[in-house]
Amino acid sequence: MKYIINGITFDTQQRTLSVANEQVYLEAKSFQLLSVFIANNHVILTRDTLIDLAWDGRIVSDSAINKAISKLRQHLETLQPNSSIIQTKPKIGYVFSADVTTSAPQKKQIINQAVLLSICLLVFIAIVFYAIRWSLSGHDPIPSPLQLERLTAHAGIETRASTSFNGKLTYLNTNHAQGTQHLYLKDLNTQQTHLLPITTAQLQSHSMSADGQYIAYVTQQEEQCSVKLHTIDDVTDTDAFDCSNMANLKLAWQHDNKAIFIRARENNASPFTIFKFLLNSQKLIQASLPAEHYDMKGDYLLAAHPKKELFAYARYLAPDLTEIHLVNSESLKTIQMTKFAGAITAMGFGEDALYFSEQHSLYQLDIDTNQIERIKNTSYPIESLAITQVKEKDLLIHSQYHISSEVKAFHIKRKQSQSLFDNAALNRLPQRTNEGHLIYVSNTEQQHELWIIRNNQTTKLALPFEFGFKRYQPHPVTETILFEKQGALLELDLNTHDLQQVIDPKHKAYVANYHDNGEQIIYSSNKQGEWQLWLFDRIKQSHTQLTNNGGYSGYYYQNQLYYTKRHVSGIWTIDEGKELLLLPHVSNINWLNWRILAGNIYYYKPDDGIWYYDIETKQQQRVLAQPDGFVHQYTINDDAITYIKLKPMQGDIHALRL
Repeated sequence: MKYIINGITFDTQQRTLSVANEQVYLEAKSFQLLSVFIANNHVILTRDTLIDLAWDGRIVSDSAINKAISKLRQHLETLQPNSSIIQTKPKIGYVFSADVTTSAPQKKQIINQAVLLSICLLVFIAIVFYAIRWSLSGHDPIPSPLQLERLTAHAGIETRASTSFNGKLTYLNTNHAQGTQHLYLKDLNTQQTHLLPITTAQLQSHSMSADGQYIAYVTQQEEQCSVKLHTIDDVTDTDAFDCSNMANLKLAWQHDNKAIFIRARENNASPFTIFKFLLNSQKLIQASLPAEHYDMKGDYLLAAHPKKELFAYARYLAPDLTEIHLVNSESLKTIQMTKFAGAITAMGFGEDALYFSEQHSLYQLDIDTNQIERIKNTSYPIESLAITQVKEKDLLIHSQYHISSEVKAFHIKRKQSQSLFDNAALNRLPQRTNEGHLIYVSNTEQQHELWIIRNNQTTKLALPFEFGFKRYQPHPVTETILFEKQGALLELDLNTHDLQQVIDPKHKAYVANYHDNGEQIIYSSNKQGEWQLWLFDRIKQSHTQLTNNGGYSGYYYQNQLYYTKRHVSGIWTIDEGKELLLLPHVSNINWLNWRILAGNIYYYKPDDGIWYYDIETKQQQRVLAQPDGFVHQYTINDDAITYIKLKPMQGDIHALRL
């Protein structure tokens, strides 16, 4: 459907606003809010009414409503400056006042009410009669449209759903209470479930072939990686591919079992790429991600059609913008590209459509028309998604999960831990301000926002945009924080909520640390090709390059630079103009996980804990053994380490009858 709003075209399929050659993509909340306003044009909507209609009745703060209204206004004013389509009615609510028409209005038909009632009654009788006959014939009752069914109910959580197209389902069950993990195969036609003889200790991902004969799976431990094939009927396993130079793999079978598509990257700091592995010739072909996209997250999601020469991948463009590529699996040529205003979290192919999710929402992309339609909202975020057929009915299989975490503090001298903040949300990236206040990122209100705890009072920090999951650093003297947004460095005053730009986006700044009481900033940038460290002097407004052989996160201590690199493990320093490797085994995931405090470098050892290195004595010692549920996101001050602890996840696998 397309609406014309005071000359602005609103495309509900593409979720865009456009005028002439200008176009704006709407994120999920703006899209939902605009749809509500159009349905209630010229009607005053109170805040409570908006919460019921646009937030599905969830608990929402006033600041969240203000932010959503402000963002939608910005979209409209981008295309029509000085417009006042959304008007505020003080102490009452909001009213949407616009001339709204459809671009292809349908002809109205006037039907006599008695005739209409008769038709409805006849249709109802026919449906009841048909349902009774269907039931008496021994068939299952007719499912209602998009009826949600639970398929698993193990203790623990079920994830990584994968299906054949003939009703077979594989999934991973993790029981944190018992410390067990198993891979199951369930036949949805017979409802029989059995345990697969596949070791899950180092299992990273798996995928079942479209005909249900094979399971391809990845085992990965440290620098050893292998793609293996499990034949279900013969219960045999063979090595297919050595993936030791890859990380974070996901798999999808080509429809004819001749090839496996692999999503992988070199390391945690490089972008994802899609590969095609030919099983007969053992040939690996790169299928996506040209060089110009190298500094992006890359092509991070993958799905293959079960019957056609077709696969799809999702390319990260921005935190709220994804590009879906449909590709011929033989020629590897892109057939079509579709932009989606959101972050896609899972996807899978049906017969004539690609289904995908954005957190709580399920969408359908019609392969022929290239139109996107939202089909359902779910209670919890969707972790994986697959499609199969049972009794000639399409089932959309998806695993839902609920994940939460608490903020804890470990007191170094007392060797004791305490909980600082705990709720049912996912809380991450803790930091301490100069005055000791706790800041963290949380999805308490669905989106990832900044929160601060002062004097036992928890408050959300107001920003004109979603903060997202991103690195930030508190100022060493004042109550401000520094963070990156689309290449610019921004500074937020925690007391006044004033926001100012410190560095222009043209400098492509990323990881940034304060230096010299905040008068200087060390930041990383790839503006000259490779990631290097730069020093920005706020008084002189000058930029000086600090490294030539790579740099990603840096600090000065006694006028000497210490830093990490984007693609290479270790902590480095420059001594008399020469680059020296100081700590070789510090993983390059430590973009946020190291500090210099009182002459000690604190850093994280994976699966071990937090250590310190004394710069003067060169002695090393572990400060905190890795606790259960530890997430390598922490901050440290003179007497405590503040860190994140994950709580056991909850979730099952459900199905929608399409």
